[in-house]
Amino acid sequence: MSRIAAEQAQLRPHSIEAEEAVLGSILIDPDAILRAQEVGLVAADFFRVANGAIYAAAITLAEAYSVADYVTIGDVLENRTNGDGSQLHMIGGESELTRLITHTPTSIHAGHYAEIVHRLAQQRQLIGVAGDIAAAAHAHDGPIETLYDDVSRQFFDAVDVSAPASHLRGDDNTLSDYLVNQQAIKERLDANPDALITTGWADIDRYLGDIEAGMLHVVVARPSVGKTIYLEGIAEHNAQRGHHVAFYHLELSHSLMLNRRMARYSGIPIQQLRRGYTGPKLARALDDIRSWHQRITYIHCAGWSAERIAADMVRLCARGECDLAIIDYFQKMRWPERKGANVSALMGLMAETLKNAAESLSIPVITAAQVNRSWKANAKGRPHIEDLRNSGEIHEKCNQAVVLHRPNDREDRRGGGTLEAIEAAVEKNTTGDVGRVDMFHEVGRFRLVGVTRQTRPETEELPF
Repeated sequence: MSRIAAEQAQLRPHSIEAEEAVLGSILIDPDAILRAQEVGLVAADFFRVANGAIYAAAITLAEAYSVADYVTIGDVLENRTNGDGSQLHMIGGESELTRLITHTPTSIHAGHYAEIVHRLAQQRQLIGVAGDIAAAAHAHDGPIETLYDDVSRQFFDAVDVSAPASHLRGDDNTLSDYLVNQQAIKERLDANPDALITTGWADIDRYLGDIEAGMLHVVVARPSVGKTIYLEGIAEHNAQRGHHVAFYHLELSHSLMLNRRMARYSGIPIQQLRRGYTGPKLARALDDIRSWHQRITYIHCAGWSAERIAADMVRLCARGECDLAIIDYFQKMRWPERKGANVSALMGLMAETLKNAAESLSIPVITAAQVNRSWKANAKGRPHIEDLRNSGEIHEKCNQAVVLHRPNDREDRRGGGTLEAIEAAVEKNTTGDVGRVDMFHEVGRFRLVGVTRQTRPETEELPF
């Protein structure tokens, strides 16, 4: 390494003092390694190679259910070779372990120092990824979409916004934290009853409750039954309640999305809107929309991969512009490039990416998916979540699933042909009941409306 390169490496974020405090804590208190592991600290997080080797030895002992102390860590390092000799020699011998012990008066702050080491490692990783992205952009020669997919994957993999604690211990602190969290939820809902994300259709919400942060919610239907209308309804309902929504539409254009919205709130046929209608109905609808429309960001993302969409969610969340992400629709996303993988496995990877994004960013993610044509062969004569096209375990990874079905193939319209019956079946709900409700599609208004009657599981056999 040249002198300049060595100086640049030293400028990367790090804290030798925090690293040595973690190692000293482990050497004087073997239980300290548990607190370091809770924050996700790994050997690669250490800036100084010798420090990473000591921590790796302690991890090896912990995984073998052995005590990690001065003697045992020294033995592990002695038995591991590193170039010209043992790792014990590489770190400076037993005297280095002794120095770490004498410079650490207490292990009580081991978790805090572990968080510092882990955070600085993440910063170094981001700096490295930024350099890789810059280099890839300079060297790229091909479709820009390929570059976007490649760098989005690198960025999303590098960004770790998940909660640091992976282990929840059954102690008094856990119970106290739970009570504090419950009180915080009550205070938040008392101050703002609209703080929860819901679908906006009362009958469906009686089953689902709210769509919690970290959930993957899927609406399933065959083509032209109302998947996009369902997603638009949820987006606008929650925007009106003060939530910021990121709506990723991979098929419809911006102008078509806006025309559909205007048709919903004005009653003006979309054909007239496309021909430049500017009458009084338009002005009234604009007044209705103006109070909340700034809280929806429409992203026309034809050809985007799940990784690129997830990376954009990270960006919008960091700017406070994404309390809820909606993707229309699942099968339109670009498939991951994985040699030898079948279509179902690729779809599974896409679903996993969206689920991980929901959990990491602590927001709900809602998407739509189409069913196979083979649904007509099932015994009930209606599609179910298992009929998803190239499902790729979507039905297993999602937390909630609503299946829309038009039972009469547009032959039973009410009100002069303006309403058609839609059945909405809640077929998966990890936090509550399942069942079916009746709805209507207002034809030409791109709107689903609920009815008061609903079918509860205990009063009627479910259709699935």
